[in-house]
Amino acid sequence: LIGTPSPVAPDEGDLDFDVSLTGICEPKYESFRTKHDDALNLESLLTSVFIYGRIVDLKSLGIAKGEYAFRLCVGVTVLSLDGNLQDAAILAVMTALDDTRMPDVVFPSDLPQDKAISVKHGQFGRTRNFPCIYAAGNQEKKLGLLALALPLTVAVFLNSDKDWDLRQAVLFVDPTKSEEGAVHGTITTVLRLPRS
Repeated sequence: LIGTPSPVAPDEGDLDFDVSLTGICEPKYESFRTKHDDALNLESLLTSVFIYGRIVDLKSLGIAKGEYAFRLCVGVTVLSLDGNLQDAAILAVMTALDDTRMPDVVFPSDLPQDKAISVKHGQFGRTRNFPCIYAAGNQEKKLGLLALALPLTVAVFLNSDKDWDLRQAVLFVDPTKSEEGAVHGTITTVLRLPRS
């Protein structure tokens, strides 16, 4: 999508995440007409990792400072859930973003006279210089990624008989669904590996 950039960051585009947890992956998600808290939490995690963690260069989504920018929408649909959803989602989004190619954008005023495009806007037919996507995707122009994200989730099991002593904690790396159900919490760490 092409939209207007934020006044706070006029030279940057936007990156949105939409997570869909359906009844296919887990029966408990069948009856929800609105988004389940698990989906909202995963969207928040993806935003934290890829935007606040500066994995994606949002300036690479800018078109014309203060006027136009790309809004990249990333959809995550979960088809199977056997634990460690955070790692799977981060790796899937990282792979998709790394494979994303950006289209070339031109303004009608920049086109040669024989290829000029006239865009009428409003009730009085004023001509405005809207950006146009000229090619479906330039194979050489990749999305600007500043770093790679490598997730690691660890599930923590605390034995209540030992007075919640952290030295007695049992850690499960890459927990399965049954392990996640038996633990007291999970910790997801994302390593930010700068691109060379």
